[in-house]
Amino acid sequence: MRSRVWIVVAALAMFSARAHAETPGPDARAACVAAMNVDKAFATDVVMNATKQADPAVLRRTCDVALGLDAKYAADLAEHAADLESANRRLAADAKQHETASDAIAKNERHVIIAYAAMWLVAVGFLLFLRQRQLGLRREIALLRRDLEASLKENA
Repeated sequence: MRSRVWIVVAALAMFSARAHAETPGPDARAACVAAMNVDKAFATDVVMNATKQADPAVLRRTCDVALGLDAKYAADLAEHAADLESANRRLAADAKQHETASDAIAKNERHVIIAYAAMWLVAVGFLLFLRQRQLGLRREIALLRRDLEASLKENA
């Protein structure tokens, strides 16, 4: 992927040297557009590299010319910008709502305290249950010892 980008950058550098003398023909533009339409990642890399290397004033003039030449392109771009702005507003509203909910949960520790209290009650209940069983087993062992001693005295 990167090698393709460097090839395109090198080709653009060669063409930019010639651009002062002549403008690339429609065949070069068509080939570039076709290659960019086939591979969206390639197209993104080309645009990003061209944008990084270009002068912002030149980019602005190029965009102004393109917008002036093609009214549909200008309308599509305006619609896309409106969609992006709307999406950014929705994302900001969602983020604020999530933050508000997170703050409410963090401040509302009541449910956490109730959960810990319930766990402690279950643990204490279990320990009391074990204690009762242990006492019952001790009583049974004492009873069995008495029965064993009594039976040993009868047999002796």
